[in-house]
Amino acid sequence: MKKTSFLSLVLLGLIGSLSVASAMAQQVVANSGVAISDISKGSLGDILNGRATTLPDGSAVTIVIARQSAATDKMLPDLSGGQGIDQFQSSWKRLVYVGKGKMPLFVADNKELLDKVASTPGAIGLAESGAAPGVKVIAVK
Repeated sequence: MKKTSFLSLVLLGLIGSLSVASAMAQQVVANSGVAISDISKGSLGDILNGRATTLPDGSAVTIVIARQSAATDKMLPDLSGGQGIDQFQSSWKRLVYVGKGKMPLFVADNKELLDKVASTPGAIGLAESGAAPGVKVIAVK
């Protein structure tokens, strides 16, 4: 009985630590020149859905999305009204077609996302990790 309880506690601890590590791995990142250090979930959703074309401080924003990224898979549906990557791209194509937005930049993976965010003034993206020169993490409140 004691062995079972001990093993259960160990497994719960491992699962909990994996969940925390997984949750911490997805981040909103921005070009280091972006003036804001945090953003509300609503403002970020407005930007991702094309309802806002500027950051809360009024500066222009460029969205960068990685096609194959755990951050995109986990964060995008939550922030864009349940849309996966294909629906997100289709929505943006419609916005661009009617002249209401500029297409986000789509890249292959997290490394390319970090490189593109670092080299694009005003860029934001959903990353697996924000550790890269020229990139900073933006807190979502």
